[in-house]
Amino acid sequence: MNNKTHIHSPGKPFTIECGDILLREYMVEDLDAIFKITHEPEIRQFLLGWDVPREQRLRMVNQL
Repeated sequence: MNNKTHIHSPGKPFTIECGDILLREYMVEDLDAIFKITHEPEIRQFLLGWDVPREQRLRMVNQL
């Protein structure tokens, strides 16, 4: 298994790479994609409470 962990440094998000999967912190640039996917009915049923207004999501992302 080839895993990499990148240590958080200013201006770069914390990331974990594991094969074809890349996990990283949410960033402001992700806001529209997160908002869109969390408002899809198929997703909403599994992410209870994630269907918040875009402005609230922006405040949450900016707090990270």
